[in-house]
Amino acid sequence: MSRINSRLLLQRVQDVEAKYQSVNFAPISAMRKVWRLTGAVIPDDPHEVYVTRRTYTIIQVSVGRGLSVEEIAGLLNRRQVEVREMVQAYRHNELKITKRGWNHD
Repeated sequence: MSRINSRLLLQRVQDVEAKYQSVNFAPISAMRKVWRLTGAVIPDDPHEVYVTRRTYTIIQVSVGRGLSVEEIAGLLNRRQVEVREMVQAYRHNELKITKRGWNHD
């Protein structure tokens, strides 16, 4: 195994921390560059989508009532592309409630 460039590794970790506040909150896609430098095994990327409790509840009720993505997007005041991803994640049991205290919802 080749030597690890510690300065480059530090820079990559700092880049991730600047964007996500911590490597613990960073998604797998953001950590790939760090893991490649260290030679770590990159885990499979679970496609989990995190939303607030309010958004989760609205999606849960709306999907249960058979509303379309367009109607749900109107309720959430979000783009249809975002809502389509959330609804798909909900149907595959990959929609999770965030533990962060976001105030935007």
